[in-house]
Amino acid sequence: MIWNYIMHILIGVLGTTFFQFTPKGIAFAVILTVATQGVDLIRVYRDKYAKIEKEAMRDKLRTAKLEAFKREFKEELPKLYLKNVGIFTLVVIFAAEIGRYYRIGV
Repeated sequence: MIWNYIMHILIGVLGTTFFQFTPKGIAFAVILTVATQGVDLIRVYRDKYAKIEKEAMRDKLRTAKLEAFKREFKEELPKLYLKNVGIFTLVVIFAAEIGRYYRIGV
């Protein structure tokens, strides 16, 4: 998770001319964050799936846990995705503002 913050902070600081408090700058930040968080959700899914497989030793228990995981993940996926897009869009915008203040970046 920390790498996600570091990546978005660097994107914001190095892209100060792109990510501004204008509709165009905010839209660009949202588009970028949508792409990065989509890739991150794949990682989250694989990590949780591997954890369940590792913990469950018996086949019947594993199957039940995997079914519950898939059902719960479909419900939680949109919430997690929208929350992360909102948070990391703000991180990019504020990091760009800090970069402009200190004259860092492009």
